[in-house]
Amino acid sequence: MGNSDIRDMVTIEEINYSDIAGVDIAVDASNWMYKYMTTTVEYTNIGEYKTDDGVEVPELLGCFKGIKKFKENDLNAVFVFDGLASDLKQDELDRRREVKEEAQSKADQAQDEIEQAKYDSRTQRLTSDKVERIKKLVQLCGYDTVHAPSAAEAQAALMAQEDSSYVLSNDYDTIIFGSPNTLRNFTSSNRPLERVNFNRTLEDTNLTHEELVWAVLLCGTDYNEGVYGVGPATAQRIVTEYDSFEQLLTDKEYEIEHWEQIIDLYKNPSVDMSISYSYPSENADISQLKSFLIDDWDLPEDSLEPTLEFLREQEQDTTLLDY
Repeated sequence: MGNSDIRDMVTIEEINYSDIAGVDIAVDASNWMYKYMTTTVEYTNIGEYKTDDGVEVPELLGCFKGIKKFKENDLNAVFVFDGLASDLKQDELDRRREVKEEAQSKADQAQDEIEQAKYDSRTQRLTSDKVERIKKLVQLCGYDTVHAPSAAEAQAALMAQEDSSYVLSNDYDTIIFGSPNTLRNFTSSNRPLERVNFNRTLEDTNLTHEELVWAVLLCGTDYNEGVYGVGPATAQRIVTEYDSFEQLLTDKEYEIEHWEQIIDLYKNPSVDMSISYSYPSENADISQLKSFLIDDWDLPEDSLEPTLEFLREQEQDTTLLDY
């Protein structure tokens, strides 16, 4: 969500990667992609991710290296991709676009390559072409993909509820949608891995799911600005004093546009649980991966080789175990 006040409401536990070995995880794919895509732009020579035709594909180079982390930790992942954004999110999308446009202006005016790369990383957008490339990449790496009808974090949260599994995302909305366990900082190299447990959050805050949604609206979300001067502690106290959010708004003289639709969006999100998917733990198709990344998209083999070699070794280990 846009307002990280939710962090002060939820129960966060620092864990080790060994604590999640072998678990099933629904990945908020756009959230995961964006980290690797922007890092690649900021720290890698552009020649490493630009094709001979001039197409920039940092998402392929970054995400391919990021796949290794799933394999290393024996995670069974399904990658969930966004569908159509809710109209209620338009203000937040407009704000993000303005930030990218400002970054593009600064990149154009940069005096050196380092400064330009820094601002270029902030202009990256998750276009439909990039999404389709990553879908193929993760499938070649042995993972299933799901296309959500709307927000990926909502679809992932409901999948995790049904499968008693995890969601991987740094977006706090996954918790508000009811994800049983949310993993944060999975892509980070300098922050501890975190697990947010939904039931423990409700127990520790002494809130119901409904009240947690109300508290979030008071603080602000991707869908509304919240109430000026109302922080997490105040929001949690206020919501327990009322049986209805409408009465709360009336008594406190708070104004939140579209509050009924936002509550419904969190409690009854647009998801499709009829989608067929599985949590495979399959080996990557090394031959097809090399053809896709090197022949189709001109990525340098020397940059890909460490991950390719790791995948080859994993395939050999699996073959020996089968034998």
